[in-house]
Order: sequence, then C-alpha cells, then structure tokens
Amino acid sequence: MYKKRIQYIRSGQTRPAWCFKLRYWNSAYVERGWCDGLISSFKENTEYTYQLYLKLTDEAAEQGYVFEPNTRLAVDCEYVEYPHLSETSVAMQIATNLTMTPTKSVEPKEIPVVEINNATLTFKDGEWTRSDEWFNDADHHGNYKDITAFDKNKTYNYNLAIFLNSKRADEGWYFGPNTKLKINGKEVSFTYIYDLPDDIYEFGVTIGITMTPVSADTPTEHVHSFGTAYKSNASYHWHECECGQVADKAAHIWDGGKLTKSPTDTQTGVKTYTCKTCGYTKNVSVPAKGMDIANSAYRIKVSGVITKAYTGRAVTLTGLKVTRGTVTLKNGTDYTVTYANNVNIGTAKVKITGKGKYRGSITKTFAIKVSKTTVYSVKQANTNVVYKYKGTNNASNGTGTATLMGTTKSKADKKYTSASLSGTVKIGGVSFKVTAVNDKAFTGYNYLNKVVIGGNIKKIGMGAFYGCKSLAAVSIGRDVSVISSKAFAYCPKLYNVTVGSKITSIGSSAFASIKSGVTFKVPKNKYTSYVRAIKKAGAPKTAKYSKY
Repeated sequence: MYKKRIQYIRSGQTRPAWCFKLRYWNSAYVERGWCDGLISSFKENTEYTYQLYLKLTDEAAEQGYVFEPNTRLAVDCEYVEYPHLSETSVAMQIATNLTMTPTKSVEPKEIPVVEINNATLTFKDGEWTRSDEWFNDADHHGNYKDITAFDKNKTYNYNLAIFLNSKRADEGWYFGPNTKLKINGKEVSFTYIYDLPDDIYEFGVTIGITMTPVSADTPTEHVHSFGTAYKSNASYHWHECECGQVADKAAHIWDGGKLTKSPTDTQTGVKTYTCKTCGYTKNVSVPAKGMDIANSAYRIKVSGVITKAYTGRAVTLTGLKVTRGTVTLKNGTDYTVTYANNVNIGTAKVKITGKGKYRGSITKTFAIKVSKTTVYSVKQANTNVVYKYKGTNNASNGTGTATLMGTTKSKADKKYTSASLSGTVKIGGVSFKVTAVNDKAFTGYNYLNKVVIGGNIKKIGMGAFYGCKSLAAVSIGRDVSVISSKAFAYCPKLYNVTVGSKITSIGSSAFASIKSGVTFKVPKNKYTSYVRAIKKAGAPKTAKYSKY
C-alpha cells in the first residue's frame, strides 16, 4: 500500500477548542498535572503565544496519509517555519511559537459578490500550476502534476481559488452559499470545491471556464471587454473598452434634482441633478430669491399714485415711479405693474410686483372720478339717443351732479323728433343727478317736436331750445326753478307749455316769438305770479293760461 504524503496544511479556517497557560492543548494534560489548567476565556486585545499539535484522524490514517519532513504549514495564508519531522508520522508537534491577539467578536457578513474584470492570467512554469493528471509511479502517486509548459492552442479548463485575508476575516466577512461570481460584468455559475461551511474563508470554485494559452510574443486577436464602469461627459454615458471602442452610449436620465445650496435674496443657489444610470452629476444655478420690495429694510418707495379722471377706458398711472433709496427701478426689468377696477369711477388698485433681482409686491389704491372739464357721451336707457354730459360735482357716492350739454344726434336728423331728458345719468358705473340743461344745448334742432324735462333738473340754460322750428309741446319738470333768457324763443309752433311748481325766475324773451295761440298750464296756487312772469318773458298777448 502506498503512503500518501501531506504536502500542505492550511490553518486559519477554525480556532482551537482548548487553550492552556502552558504547552498542551488537551484537557487530559491538566488532569495529569502537566500544566496550570485550561484557559476558559480570552482577554480582548491581549497577545497570546501558542503552539500547534496536529494528529491525523483514524480515517485519514487508514487511507495512508502521513506527515513528512517536507510537509509545509500555512497559518492565515502565511507559511510558518517550524522544526521539520525527521521521518513520516501520523502526528506533528509544531514547536514554533505563534501569537494571536483576540479581538471583540464581530457580526458575520456574507460577501455578496466576487467580481473579476479584465483579468489577465500569466503563468510561469511550475508556479502554483497543477494539472488534474495524476502521476502513476510509486514515488508520486496521489499528487497533482506540475505544469511546466503549456501546449500552444490547446484549451485548458481552470478553476478559481480566492483566499480571504486575515484582516477581512477578523471583520466578519466570509464566503457563503449566497455569494455570487461575476466575470467581466456577467454573472457566472459555479460549484464550490469544498463543502460549506467547512471552508468559509476560501472561495474555491469550479466554474467551467476555458483558456487557450499563447506565447507572450505572439500577437492575439483583441476581444473587447467593456466592463461595468461607465464613462461619461455632460450629455452622455457609455461603456468603453481599453482599446477605445464604445458601447451602450446613451443620454443621461436625470433625477428630480436636489437643492445643494439654497439661494438668498441676493445670492444664487445650486441644484444638483444626478443621472439615474451612471451617477454623473450636473449643477444648475438657482436664481436668487430677490429682494422683497414689501420689506421696509430695502427702502422701496412708490410715488405718482394720484386721482385720475374717468375716461370710459382703462386708466393707468403714467407718472408711477418706484425707487430703492436713490436708485430708480425700471418697469419691465425690476418690476411689473398690473391694475384692477381701473375702468369705472371709484377706487382702483395698482399692484407692483418684483421681477429679476426683486420679488414680492406692493398694492396701492387711487381714485377715479368724473372730470369737470370732460364731456361724457352716455346712451340714455331704453332709447337709441346718446346725450352729452359734463360733471359739476364729481362725488362718486351717488351725490354727484352733472349738466346736460346736448346730444350726439345731428340737427339734420329728421327722426330725432322727441327728447325725454332724464334727471339722472350713470357715468362710469356711478349715478349722477342732472341739474341743468346747458346754454344752447338743443339750439336749431328743427325736427324736434316734443321735449319733456325730468326731475332733478333745476335750470334750463340760455337759448337751450332756441329756434327749434318744429317744437310744439314742452313739459317743464317739477324741480326746474330757473328758465333762462331765450330758452324757448323763436319756436314758432310751440303751442303747449306745462310749467312746474318751483319756478323762481324766468329770463327775458324766454318765450318770445312762439305760436300766438299757445297755452300755458300753471299751478293754480301760483297762477297770478306765473302769468305775470310768463308775459314779461315775451309770451304772445294772445296766449292762454290754464290752472292744474
């Protein structure tokens, strides 16, 4: 029967079961009094000196394994020098003193993946390269065969053996059943050579991958290896072979960004975006928030907010000015202006909103009133007639007053035959009392046949209806107190006049040159005084008077 020599012993996968204060690692020696006793616990960060005693199991001894003078010993993947045996044996006493320093136990951590990229395998003859072919001679039976030369263009299968160094093992890392293997970015199936968990610090696996050796001087066909790491620029990312060939080039896919520097009122901020695929980042400037114009600390002043005249159109403040200290801000650059309720009479709003270097807003109000110098054209309700008015009291609370200036109707308009003059008018959404008919307001309207003067009107101006050749009937409103001179003069067809009860003054020639048979209807309680005044105002001597 051949003996199987043990060439190599690996230690570091497990720890001894017993440890003594002296030489021996067996409780039997304590019982015999050969040492001080067992070490039941270790002190953290304390150095201990130990020796090894190794003995084959019965099964190994029966299979012919022995320790020989050339058997080598490695502890934690490092060779240990020791007095060699002088002959073969089933046991080995390692007299060399070894040291260890216990540390606090750590949580075991299974290595998730072993990744190998762009690796080149270089071999020297006989250097840790063994064949799966066995020697058949008596001297070398049971040992792997050293490979001293590769056959050119012959395909070889190879396995992997990766050892965990002591530092990582002490940190708790180990190879486990869930550990994966990736070669050049692709996951590879494998089978452990040793059964787990017997050897959790060595990743020894059969992977079924082949290689074809070539001479170092022989040029080989290049095979692209792009790996998993991305290269990128501001727009794209890609995988790149060491030869420069590019694959998988694509535009960045940005996330929603993260504010990495907050903007202030005057300083810009930064928002950082990250590509979801390759991790490339770009920084985008975030505008400064701007100075709040409503903040008194910035000394923003708005001027030029004044009362404006109603025009029937949107009213704006042409003299509006915004300043910050001695600096005048620019409309459209530093701020924008918007208006509300700025068409009709009343209270309008102007809003100044910061722009560019400024933010926030300031709102001011200003009044829109009827102008006493502007004539407003208003269509009378329920008619197609437009009358013209001028404000005399521009109060916007309904107590304002206006004078009727005339109409937009042409004097040649034959269809304009009747005028019903209202005592109120709405200008810019506000009601005004019409208190007077202006001088010469309807002079020369030859087709006007009938006139009714409404309440609130107190005065009929001079020559207001002078020369209306077709005017036949006039009803003077209840509130009229003054009929100015020549108000109805030279209206030759005027034959019916009803006079209100508040008349206090009738001007000269107010009724001169009217129809000779004209009838005046006057209040019975003022009959005598009214008749006297009407006659004095140029009424025909043949005029008739009736009471009501």
